[in-house]
Amino acid sequence: MERQEIVVKYGMTVGNTTEWIDGGHFWLSGWSTPANGIEASFTARDVIEFMNEKYTGPVSGTLYSIATAAFQQADLPISDTGQVRYWVDNRLSQYSTTIEGENTIAEVLQKVAHMACCVLFQDRDGIMRLEPRGEMLTDYEIPQDISYSHPEFEITKPLKAVEVSYGAGESYVLPVNTSGEVQTLDDDFIQSRSDAQRVAEATAALLKGRKTISGEYRADPRMDALDIITVQSKFATNQVVVSEVEYSTTGGGFHGRFTGRLVQNG
Repeated sequence: MERQEIVVKYGMTVGNTTEWIDGGHFWLSGWSTPANGIEASFTARDVIEFMNEKYTGPVSGTLYSIATAAFQQADLPISDTGQVRYWVDNRLSQYSTTIEGENTIAEVLQKVAHMACCVLFQDRDGIMRLEPRGEMLTDYEIPQDISYSHPEFEITKPLKAVEVSYGAGESYVLPVNTSGEVQTLDDDFIQSRSDAQRVAEATAALLKGRKTISGEYRADPRMDALDIITVQSKFATNQVVVSEVEYSTTGGGFHGRFTGRLVQNG
């Protein structure tokens, strides 16, 4: 059935037993069964699938109260253990806004996350989480002996400044370097200079690392986007914030591909 819950697990045979790793909870959005009846294909998505309706909750208040109202309107399915499918960090109670114009539930949550300098994601238990990005290094490593090739590095253009729009046509500009690109941000939930400055500083801190890295490796399905991992190349060992990860089993092996940005300390 449409929106039927699908639980994904990865199994690895170790000795005489099979070890299972949770892959996530998803909801059926499309499927196809060929006439031969031998196989079927399907597509399943995370709970953002439930958030395309127009937001009808409170239009002013703290980001915590607005985000909570958005999740409640989405009426996400309750888990098997009776747990609600969302989590909003209490620190969002520090910031307030007033919503103007129409937004979908998903757009409200995205703008709230942006203004609060947080991330919005679904964890492997099927819970949508709205919280600050983690800063802890995970225990996951990609050493050279499981890489199919040497990781590739790319250096982006320097960040000259971050410009954040706020209020009625105002903007706050945070200088970073004397040359390079200007990153512009436009979120109509940001309505004060102090909030614009805070978002600009967080954005500059995230983008000051100019090096991105990508590679292919013998996958271990524990790794997720937003993890901070250790990647070894023939030149150095680096800490990397993962922005994208892809798994495939083409050819019978478990193949992984990742992209991330090098962590810059200080």
